[in-house]
Amino acid sequence: MQIQAQGTSVVEYQTIEERSDVRHEYVAGEIYAMTGGSRRHERLACNLFKHAEKSAAGYCEVFISGMKLWVAAENKYYYPDVVGCCDLGDDSDRYVTEPCFIAEVLSPSTARTDR
Repeated sequence: MQIQAQGTSVVEYQTIEERSDVRHEYVAGEIYAMTGGSRRHERLACNLFKHAEKSAAGYCEVFISGMKLWVAAENKYYYPDVVGCCDLGDDSDRYVTEPCFIAEVLSPSTARTDR
């Protein structure tokens, strides 16, 4: 669900996101509220996270659903289900810019965007 008119700046998005109880994704000037996942979706994402974290042990950081991914070339912020980062210079508290992997649990309604 789009909540903001096209043309919102990244700075405006970051301000909205910091003050909101609801997570939002940012796609080239448009802000979209995130919906809650199903029990099945959460179970799959948690299993992906557990396996990724075990595999990354000591080499990479692995985050589940709360860490944003900033895709600067496309002017987008996403919340992947699981994202890993092995780049020590990628140290923002709010987002990852150089992921070593991204895992997304697909559903019929989000598969096109998530791919």
